[in-house]
Amino acid sequence: MDKKKKKIIILVAVIALAALGGWKFYDVYTTAREHFPKAFKINNVDCSEMTAVEAADMLTKEWNKNSYIVNSNGKAVQTIPLKGFTYDTDKAIAKLIDPNPFKTVWRYAFGEKKNHKMEMTVAAIPKSTKKAISNMRLLNVKGKTRTKDAFVNLDDTDLNIVKEVYGDNIDKERFISRMEKDIAKGVYTLDYKAEDYYELPKIKSDNKDLLKYQDWCKEHLAQKITYKFWNEDYTITPRQLNKVLSFDDSDKKTVDEKKAKKLMYDICLAHNTAFMDRKFKAHDGRKITVPGGNYGWRIDRKKEEKRLIELLRSGKDETIEPKYTQKPYYKGRDNDIGPNYVEVDLGSQSAYVFHKGKCVVSSDVVTGSVSQGHATPPGTYPIDFKQRNTTLKGFNNDGTPYESKVSYWMPFNGGIGLHDAPWRGSFGGGIYYSGGSHGCVNMPVWAAASTYSYVEAGMPVVVHY
Repeated sequence: MDKKKKKIIILVAVIALAALGGWKFYDVYTTAREHFPKAFKINNVDCSEMTAVEAADMLTKEWNKNSYIVNSNGKAVQTIPLKGFTYDTDKAIAKLIDPNPFKTVWRYAFGEKKNHKMEMTVAAIPKSTKKAISNMRLLNVKGKTRTKDAFVNLDDTDLNIVKEVYGDNIDKERFISRMEKDIAKGVYTLDYKAEDYYELPKIKSDNKDLLKYQDWCKEHLAQKITYKFWNEDYTITPRQLNKVLSFDDSDKKTVDEKKAKKLMYDICLAHNTAFMDRKFKAHDGRKITVPGGNYGWRIDRKKEEKRLIELLRSGKDETIEPKYTQKPYYKGRDNDIGPNYVEVDLGSQSAYVFHKGKCVVSSDVVTGSVSQGHATPPGTYPIDFKQRNTTLKGFNNDGTPYESKVSYWMPFNGGIGLHDAPWRGSFGGGIYYSGGSHGCVNMPVWAAASTYSYVEAGMPVVVHY
């Protein structure tokens, strides 16, 4: 046999042996990659010849035999059983069972007496256990200060960033995260310190997105529209502008007229005093709330709505003296009642006239008949005018007309007013329940005359219980 044929035979034999070896290797590998070798341990748990699924089940079973113990001041205060916990172990087990074909076959053939450590990442906690954790006394201690994120102050026209606040309120999720990390490593005890679980701010004052938003606000929400109201100067806030204005992708501004009108409505509501409840100090020192009545400031809302929309579109800063449809008798900055007013106390059936802050007239009166549906309505009203020697006309409940001649007439609420009632022999007490007026405040002649000398058109009359 010549040398050339020998070489061919040898080459064929080598190839055949290699093919046979390769086939055998693959045959062993297909079995080995699905089972751990003999004497193989994971986290000190024997997983010999187990599949990945079997090993995962065994590890879960062993792990869930434990309980997580929470210690505080050297004492165990909470025991959390791990029964029912599930773990995300698929990737880690797959890497251990089949690190690479050659090592996998080698271990299968010769075994591997070695303990492999693997984290038991918690996948899910039973609802009942999570509820028990959430209800732990340690995690429900009320702190003195709540943690807050940094934010752009849209109520400040300077649009400053308010720094984050590090509080002492407990973040339960931080605790659960720590517990899960411990369990994953096979650590089952924790020495609890509250400060380790205080909630942390998610957004700090140096946050890039926050700084970017601040720049946007300063470019789009910095318009200053200030109203000089009777009691204060009021500037529309960036927060309010943000609700009214919108910008498209090309930065084109749009004013939402409906929202702008709502904004002006809210501003008027906050600064009108007519038809609004008001705080009042009664003659006897009581601090009371007087409902409604048409006395006071009333902004011309329609005109101000139109002006606001125009200003928003222009983007210009401006200070405005608002238009009013009604102004009060007294235009003080602290209140609009002032030192000169009439007070009618329906409860005590008495009236008082104050002049320059001092009571100059005090008298019993008779107000509207309650039983006949003519009760004098409480509220704050302006004196419409005053008139001497006139006849008051109206109708009784049965439809018959009446006429009453009076010497002093001071109307303040439509047909209701202060006047003398010479036909009455007594005033005050409970007369008004069934023997009261048609709504007016009946006064003795002397009291009506004295009141008449002090009051002027527009002066407030405060009627209350």
